[in-house]
Amino acid sequence: MCRLKKILLVIFLILISKLAFAQNETFYNPLIQIQEEGEKLVKQMEKAYKRKRYKEVIEISKKISILFPLTAKENLMIAESYLRLGYPQKAIEYTNRVLFLRKGTFEACEARLIQLESLIVLNQLKGIKKQIKNYLNSFCGERFGNQAKALLHYLGIKNQVNSKLLRDEVGKVVKARALYLLRNNKPEEARKNLFLYLNVYGNLEDASSLFFELAEVYFKNHQREKAKVLYKLIITQWEGSKEAFLSKFRLYQIAYEQILIKELVPKETIEALLSYISQIKTRYPKDKIAKEAHLLELEIYHQYKNYKLLRKSAKQFIEKYPKDAVIKKIYKYYCESISNIFKKTYEQKRFDKFSFSYKYYRGLYNWA
Repeated sequence: MCRLKKILLVIFLILISKLAFAQNETFYNPLIQIQEEGEKLVKQMEKAYKRKRYKEVIEISKKISILFPLTAKENLMIAESYLRLGYPQKAIEYTNRVLFLRKGTFEACEARLIQLESLIVLNQLKGIKKQIKNYLNSFCGERFGNQAKALLHYLGIKNQVNSKLLRDEVGKVVKARALYLLRNNKPEEARKNLFLYLNVYGNLEDASSLFFELAEVYFKNHQREKAKVLYKLIITQWEGSKEAFLSKFRLYQIAYEQILIKELVPKETIEALLSYISQIKTRYPKDKIAKEAHLLELEIYHQYKNYKLLRKSAKQFIEKYPKDAVIKKIYKYYCESISNIFKKTYEQKRFDKFSFSYKYYRGLYNWA
């Protein structure tokens, strides 16, 4: 009897240990998955950073789980990318993490340098010269002294600085300042910084994308004439570039919108505009302009009562942007197109096509 109790106890302990192991395995598997996925994304982020694809760095960083611990180096990559894209507040946010984790190290020095650059981009200049001088006189000056001197040079305190380093460091700040102003809808101030960057510190490789961003701000502010000047400049100077292609689309769009009586819009303009929209949706599906082009396509089909293509385009939009702010309007387009297809088929007494249209009509309920 005593032996039987011992056997039962052993069996019980084995079952308990297996249950505990199973529970631990269930708990740890998601963490292992987060770790593996995080490491994979970090490698992608590092490759993008080395190629100076800062937008891609940010996009990848947003996919990394908050449970995955980023190193100081990785936080610095993200901070630098945000700064170069004109988001200094986000850059400061990520540098604060480095200062917290690696205080008293050269990594902290690099983080502090990005913060000083970000403050200049934000035009928060009160006490900035003193901060840079203190930085220069600290141990950080051993490694980043020339960059600090370049910032002082930009702020009016002349120093002996390597011309290339001066151009790179100050150019980075001036460009980031221009982009920051564009992000905050200040195109006139941004324009001055853009020309300063391109004429003094930058290169023509950046010009087409920067001018296009400026043109886009004018376009969205309904300053069409200023936008047109820049679009035409881009097409003339950088023919064959992505920005030139998108500029042609915008010019056709402006031409279409300026004619209030849409029946008077030349057929060639409509055809060219729809052709550009189709190519944008295919070539640049992730860009914001792709959604704008898609919405314009819907308006054109609705305006000219092309219900078959309106239905197709509306369905594509609903599938791609199900939570968009204008989704209710797109549902109305979809329902209207189905109703009109059904009505037209019935009126024409095309009963051979009736079942086909009935399927279209039933599609209305599939989106409910």
